[in-house]
Amino acid sequence: MRAVRLRTTLLLACLGALLCASFAQSANAAAARPAIDIVEVSGVLDPPLTKYMEQSIADANRNGAYLIVIEIDSAGALDVSLKQLVSTVANSRAPVAVWVGPNNAQAASGAALVVAAGDVSGMAPGATLGPVHP
Repeated sequence: MRAVRLRTTLLLACLGALLCASFAQSANAAAARPAIDIVEVSGVLDPPLTKYMEQSIADANRNGAYLIVIEIDSAGALDVSLKQLVSTVANSRAPVAVWVGPNNAQAASGAALVVAAGDVSGMAPGATLGPVHP
């Protein structure tokens, strides 16, 4: 009886170790897979929001993302130069897809320049692009 308990305990310990090893392996495999980073932007492009966008793109590039998606719904920029943000989008190592969404969203004025700077863009149903003013 004691030998059966010992064998059962050893068997359960081995199964536990194998289970832990398989979880660790799948966690490492998940971490090794490339990622798609999504940057959600809603509202007026002011200095804090443009800084957030630039930092998010830099972080995605540093972390090896293979695609960055910017979801944007903005009436434009306020009291900010978009030159740096547009340059960050255009010069990203990872391709940048800009999506004007959700439904009925807009990318007007300076936000339209962000859309133009992306590698590819798309729009949700009912979304609008522009007008664009220098």
